[in-house]
Amino acid sequence: MLTIEQLVKHLTRAEVTEVALATGRLPCAKIDGAYKPIDDTARSAEAIVNMLATIGGARYLDDLGEKAVQWSTRI
Repeated sequence: MLTIEQLVKHLTRAEVTEVALATGRLPCAKIDGAYKPIDDTARSAEAIVNMLATIGGARYLDDLGEKAVQWSTRI
């Protein structure tokens, strides 16, 4: 299982425009308009929340709900 740092490092690849995390789904990188798995372990909601807190998103966690959200971070 890759760490959040390893997952977002995919953003340094020129062909990757987005890294997507969703509960119960494999982490994916968006490459040429299509989402492709970059890890073989799906994450729980709790694991994703912990990952977001790790990369500086703790202040946004109280606003999470059923609707998809996006964050930006510097690598």
